[in-house]
Amino acid sequence: MTNLMQSSENAALLCLSVPVALDDEIADFLRSHPALISGFTSVSANGMGPNSIFGSIMEQVQGKSRRQLFMSEAPLGKITSLLTLLQDAYQGADIHYWITPVLQSGSLR
Repeated sequence: MTNLMQSSENAALLCLSVPVALDDEIADFLRSHPALISGFTSVSANGMGPNSIFGSIMEQVQGKSRRQLFMSEAPLGKITSLLTLLQDAYQGADIHYWITPVLQSGSLR
């Protein structure tokens, strides 16, 4: 059965791009705030660009830094609260984020 639902007006998708060395720590941080986000998806990625911070000589040679992406859908207000906590706990940790609106979400079962 298909279960498609329209998201509320303030539903948003938070994407965090995190240095791979912080993968487990950020996953634990996100899991420790279930009132703000109920779950997330994590995938490996590579960051490239003029502001990239390389963790090894191999990354410098390749021109890309290993990253972990965390993605979670939540109301915008909860995402803002979570970002404040992240800022307090991980200031200067090279975490990049972006927020996009969620037009629709659901599960196909």
